[in-house]
Amino acid sequence: LRRRGVTPTHLDRHAHLTAPLASEPLGDPKNIAIIGATYDSVSPPRYLRQLCETWRGSSYHEVKQGHFGFLAMEQALKLITLI
Repeated sequence: LRRRGVTPTHLDRHAHLTAPLASEPLGDPKNIAIIGATYDSVSPPRYLRQLCETWRGSSYHEVKQGHFGFLAMEQALKLITLI
């Protein structure tokens, strides 16, 4: 993007359209489980915990894997069966 002249200022103008931290969820945050991965460099846990704090009422769970793996899906399915 930088080589094409796109600067962070350009991106900031549109961040509210895609950034989860820029808005509140439409549904009840109590029904939202955020599942992070300890070794995830794409969506680091610190940002997901921040999202969970912003969306008060949501829950944060962490599994020991990278960005992609089956442990997160297993955790999600366990949480769904608790509902």
